[in-house]
Amino acid sequence: MLGAAGLGIAFNAKPALREVADASLSHPYLDTVLFLLGVTRGEIEAADAGDCGVRRVEIPAD
Repeated sequence: MLGAAGLGIAFNAKPALREVADASLSHPYLDTVLFLLGVTRGEIEAADAGDCGVRRVEIPAD
C-alpha cells in the first residue's frame, strides 16, 4: 500500500513499517500529519468550528 501511495506516513507503527515509510510519527495525535500536509492551525480551527465551507455532495448511484 505504501508503494501505491504518493506519501507513506507510518503513524504509531511497528518498526518494520517505519523502515519503509516516507515519514514516521510516534505521537498520539494526528495534528502532526496535518501539519506535514500543509494544513494550517487556522484551517483546523475553522473545520472544528464548522466554518470550513465543506459541504456534503450526494453521489448518484450508477
